[in-house]
Amino acid sequence: MQYFALVGLFFIITAVLPVFFWLLYFSYQDRKEPEPKKTVLRLFFWGIITAFLIMLLKRGASFILLDAKTSLTFEYLTSDKAMNQLTIIRAQLLFFVAGVLEEGVKFFILKTIIFKKRVFNQIIDGVVYGTTLALGFAFAENSLYFINFFNQLDQAELFFNSTMRGVATVLLHVVATGIIGFYLGKSKFKKKGKTLILLKGLTLGSILHACFNVFLQLKTPLNYLAFLILLIGFIFLSIKISKKDSKIIWWRQKT
Repeated sequence: MQYFALVGLFFIITAVLPVFFWLLYFSYQDRKEPEPKKTVLRLFFWGIITAFLIMLLKRGASFILLDAKTSLTFEYLTSDKAMNQLTIIRAQLLFFVAGVLEEGVKFFILKTIIFKKRVFNQIIDGVVYGTTLALGFAFAENSLYFINFFNQLDQAELFFNSTMRGVATVLLHVVATGIIGFYLGKSKFKKKGKTLILLKGLTLGSILHACFNVFLQLKTPLNYLAFLILLIGFIFLSIKISKKDSKIIWWRQKT
């Protein structure tokens, strides 16, 4: 009983608290004219739905890139066979699926659901909506990880991996989709070059996500580059939203 209470507490610390922290952080950056709570909550749930959609697409990708009898299970990925067979394929899978596909789907949802709404009246709104969507995604992904592996890993491994996911993986989604959201907002209020701005944001967010995943999987000291990439991305996004033009209110909200 005490073990399950400890697991529940740790789940809250690693999967729930990071979400609330970053929600509050980016809401504070947009405190001049906060976004409607209903709109924010709606995007958060869309993030959760997106996580399940991506999970299905990943399974399809593993089926195609590997073989019909192989799946990306924890046991397989940590086996000697996998380390030989997946040297190139795992990088392809992580790069294209986790990087390009995940951010591409998030971009599509943001563009479809929120881009034309009147409440989207500042460049920084794109960051708030993008990070909210990303946090819903990260919450669902980390929750599934916790549920799937708390019986397969020992306590030390589970807590370490969950902590890493709670810190690094959540921040990865926040930064990558936040960058996409920033350029989504920038394109909305620019008269020229809208398509190029959108492509720039999607490319930067996807490459950052993809490079983080690929470097993290390396079994060499180069895997620390993943955290350097994450830090650079966060600094880049922070500089962008600190500029005055990102907080110009182009019209008043009408929910």
